[in-house]
Amino acid sequence: MVELNPNFKLRIEELTTEGWTLIDDKAQQLTKEQCDEMLNGFLQGGVGANRLRAVYDVGEGYKTPNV
Repeated sequence: MVELNPNFKLRIEELTTEGWTLIDDKAQQLTKEQCDEMLNGFLQGGVGANRLRAVYDVGEGYKTPNV
């Protein structure tokens, strides 16, 4: 089984008409615990779960391919 780096950081993205975008400027470089808290806040604020995702923060946002 592969072990994850305990120092990894996450960001939260939202699916918009432009593709997957950072949901908030504060939603990057998060620990797992911070990410869980923010995700719960967005869900309680009315954002649909199918429009949210947490991904490793590697410094570059996801680019939706031009189809």
